[in-house]
Amino acid sequence: MVKVDPVITRDLQLKVRSYGVVTPRYETQLVAQVSGTIQKLSEQFVKGGFVSAGDVLAEIDARDYEAVLIEAQASLKSAQAALEQERAQVIVARKEWQGTQGEPTALSLRKPQLAQEEARVKAAMAQVTRATNDLERTQVRAPYDGLIVSRLVGMGTYVNPGTSLGMVYSVDTAEVRLPIAQNQYQFLEGNGLGAEVVLKADVAGSEASWYAKIIRSEGVVDRDSRMTYLVAQVSRPYEQNPLLPFGLYTTAELSGKHLKDVVVLPQHILVDGKLPLLDPQRRLNFKSVEVIRIEGKHAVVRGDFGVQDQFISSALHYPVQGMQLKVAAGTENPPIAKRLPQEPDTEPNTPVPDASTPHAKGDAG
Repeated sequence: MVKVDPVITRDLQLKVRSYGVVTPRYETQLVAQVSGTIQKLSEQFVKGGFVSAGDVLAEIDARDYEAVLIEAQASLKSAQAALEQERAQVIVARKEWQGTQGEPTALSLRKPQLAQEEARVKAAMAQVTRATNDLERTQVRAPYDGLIVSRLVGMGTYVNPGTSLGMVYSVDTAEVRLPIAQNQYQFLEGNGLGAEVVLKADVAGSEASWYAKIIRSEGVVDRDSRMTYLVAQVSRPYEQNPLLPFGLYTTAELSGKHLKDVVVLPQHILVDGKLPLLDPQRRLNFKSVEVIRIEGKHAVVRGDFGVQDQFISSALHYPVQGMQLKVAAGTENPPIAKRLPQEPDTEPNTPVPDASTPHAKGDAG
């Protein structure tokens, strides 16, 4: 006694599943570039604080650097005045040589003295630039829109160049590294680049989802896991509803290839790549099929099927080609349409559709 189900073909979009942790696109360690005492800290410069690009997070005592800048500016003005005097003397020296015989030397025209004064002006300008930069560096600014994840200094802390002040993560884009087994790439278009991704995670006791997109492959096979990583991006993760926090563990479903005229059925009924069918005389007929994918309890196959073909869905003991079969009452199906509409969102663990539920979803692959 066997049970049978109709062979129903459909268009199907495969899915490839993975997992990963949400990380920021950029992680920046904030460090002091000048020495001095912390005189002011922003209220947003705390763990969990959101900052905008250019916000002043901390201020170092700037009085010494203001004095250095004033000295540099004074030196520049003095050098510029000396240069003007030297230029005037060069004019006088040229006039003195006019009407005389012979060629004047560079020294007699004061060219070396002029070059020296010009060099002094350039050096003074460089000192002003350096002093201006040092003064600006007394203000530690956010490099981009970000989230403060740590602060390591307080009011009155003395810092030197290179002292770590804290850590900030960028919040414009989140990334998720998704490990993909080598045998799964065949189910992705273009090795997954540009594929749409649905990220899922448990948030506050309920499942939440976010849409992402594969933007690059890391291009190497990991030595330990033998996986290749694809990187998915989500824009403005902290503006999502619900928000997508850094550090969250997520599962991922990547949109794969579109298949036409395939059949989703229980994997256990296949015998050496052949599908057991019931012919019109109620005899067993094994038909060779192309097994595209096996995942869990289901298989996705393609073959040359007729509109009245029915496959044997119950277990067969010692099956022999052409053997006479007895069909369980109520399971033999009348002729049905060959195709179902495309089902892009089919899940892998849903039951194989039967004649009473022609639009049930099958294996996504």
